[in-house]
Amino acid sequence: KSKAHKLLGIGAPGGGSAGPGVKQSRPNRVTFGPQLDQQSRGSSFASHGNTSNSSGGEDGTGGPSRSRSHGRDSTRGPQDNLVRGADRTYHTRKTIDHMELLFATDFEDLVQSERIKDWVCSFRRLDPRFTILKYFNDIALGGVEDIDTKGVTRAELVAPLLQIFRRAAVFTVWRPTSMVSIKKMMLGHGTGKGLNVKGKSARDGKLSGYVPFVQIHDEKHKIMIRELPKDAQIRVFYRKPQQRREAVERLEAVRGEMLKAVEEAKVLCALDGTHPDHDEEADKKAVELVRKWDMEDPSIALIDSYGNNKGWGPFAQCYGVEISERLFWEAYIVRESVEREPGSEYDTKRPSIPEFQDMNFVSTRVWKPDMYPRAVVWQYANPKENEGPMDPRTLLLAYEENNKVLPVVSDFDCFLVGTRGVSYKEQLPPEQVEIMDWCITHIENTLDKPGPQPWSRRWLDVLKYHKPTGKAAKVPKFGYADPKSYSIMRYAVGRLKENGAVRHGAECFNYNFPQDLDDEYLVILGDADAGKVPWMYCNEAELRDVLCQKIKQGFTFPINPKWVLCDPGWKKVYDLLAASQKANVQDSLNCWYPPSSGMRERIEGISDRHPNGFVQIEIDDGKDEHHGGLQQNGSVGKRRSHLPQRSVMDAGEAMDIAELELEHYEALQRAKRRLFILLQWVMLGQRRKKRGGVDEVGFDKKAESEKTRQFLHELERKNRESSLRRGSHNANNTARDDKQTITG
Repeated sequence: KSKAHKLLGIGAPGGGSAGPGVKQSRPNRVTFGPQLDQQSRGSSFASHGNTSNSSGGEDGTGGPSRSRSHGRDSTRGPQDNLVRGADRTYHTRKTIDHMELLFATDFEDLVQSERIKDWVCSFRRLDPRFTILKYFNDIALGGVEDIDTKGVTRAELVAPLLQIFRRAAVFTVWRPTSMVSIKKMMLGHGTGKGLNVKGKSARDGKLSGYVPFVQIHDEKHKIMIRELPKDAQIRVFYRKPQQRREAVERLEAVRGEMLKAVEEAKVLCALDGTHPDHDEEADKKAVELVRKWDMEDPSIALIDSYGNNKGWGPFAQCYGVEISERLFWEAYIVRESVEREPGSEYDTKRPSIPEFQDMNFVSTRVWKPDMYPRAVVWQYANPKENEGPMDPRTLLLAYEENNKVLPVVSDFDCFLVGTRGVSYKEQLPPEQVEIMDWCITHIENTLDKPGPQPWSRRWLDVLKYHKPTGKAAKVPKFGYADPKSYSIMRYAVGRLKENGAVRHGAECFNYNFPQDLDDEYLVILGDADAGKVPWMYCNEAELRDVLCQKIKQGFTFPINPKWVLCDPGWKKVYDLLAASQKANVQDSLNCWYPPSSGMRERIEGISDRHPNGFVQIEIDDGKDEHHGGLQQNGSVGKRRSHLPQRSVMDAGEAMDIAELELEHYEALQRAKRRLFILLQWVMLGQRRKKRGGVDEVGFDKKAESEKTRQFLHELERKNRESSLRRGSHNANNTARDDKQTITG
């Protein structure tokens, strides 16, 4: 500022020309506003040269007696200051000395203020709700007619005047995630999880919002985990290299112990009870030890791909290891405590559920690069807080994507997308029409025979015995949908991949396993009034009111047949949508419910016969032989299978448990079929061995290979026909028919 005054040839602020070597004082700040003293409106600035206390002394020789107080000149009177306590002066445009104003304003404060504003706005831009809103507003701006060829135009690249003539309007409905998860997405400390992660996020504690890898906190549940494959590998990442170094030392010690024990156990098993000191109990323990500790690849591989990443923060760089699942389980879980003391920082406020632990292992074990990012484990332990690198309570599920590793948090599950001014011309693909027809058929069968089981249990029985086959059974990467809706969600996942807020398609097209409705929803309004928050949270009844209002405004959206036929109040929404006279609404209905399929007529007929939707029959004594454990309101009780009693679960948790049980059931059926085929082979070998001319194994491979192949082909055909016959029966007769088929 002093250099500027010298260059402009004016005196020092607040006085005349300063003498050589005299340090200039900092000018005071200027304040304007209506709060200024009304009596001082006529006063004006003191001129530069007329101030009584100049930088020189009384004789003008430059020897002033000057004291400083917080950087201001305490010797100057109130008329010499632009702002001085309560003596604030109101100035008109004519009385303002613009040069004085220019150099008296604190531009550092101005710059800092602008930076703060930009910083606050950046949080809004990072909010996943805002990014979702912005993407669908971009969709509305450019339309979706050529979305597959031209992509989505960003609104900031379009002239503001042209945005007035936007081609369409869009609103979206979501199953919301917690505010903690939103915060972690905004700060870059977490990314949304996809459908391959079934583990549940922590509700409280230092891990709140994250998905703990260890979903059990009861020591007794360690033995309830399914047997880990000997060839399965898992990746674990640390934030500091010294943490990894300590973990590797511990892993090497445990690995050496396991390899030695397995080698001794294999020697004992090879003796097959022929040694003189044969101990049957020792043989059983040896077999069990080999099953738990034998590893196909016992190596410990170091991963340094992300050690040189640029940036700062707890997740900028990381250092990993890739080890066997069995070594991981023994070193991190079996030999450490998994208990979470209630009320402690490690308490997640979640029940200990071994099934969700099995699901987490499936997430890290099964990796489909074309579907989801690779799921790995992140050690959240902080070395500054003396937390050990082997603590299982701080292990989190994470995604390895975008050249970094981030723990996963709950994402936004899209419920439906409403549009206005969007033309839907291409109908559902034929295989999806088939799966939708299959869905309506089994909804009708379920409604015709009410029972005590909740929806998730009833639909699980449908999938067990009537699972769709063929091309219709294959679910696309982003779920079922018409071509235009599929493209919208595909681009949404790509645009929002930075925070992972959206990972999959909308629930309204879920015909394979439609879920129960939730208690809370997030509605993001693309046409919200300026100055208002463009989203709202509401319950299920309020959501129906919002949808009815949107229909009156000309919007359209797909409705899952399950909502219309099973859930109270949704038939009214469907009827209002069907009665709309808007051309785009009728075109969309013809797209989602093709007239040639007759599905709309079937929905009307089923709804007329079951106006109350899905009904559960209550049982007074609480006993139900066929009940699989899911009580009313989604709670889980005792089961005939290995699932222990549970606390109350939400719709998503109940569905995940049902899907896991379905997976176990299908694995058991595959094992039965393989055993049946093996027995047929043995019986065939024995019959041919009696005829002679065969080798010791019981097969003349050269002469009988073609006959054996034909036999196996015929056997597989019979099994397939048997499965189709079972699928034609109703749910109540399924178990009896299946037993008869197996007996036959």
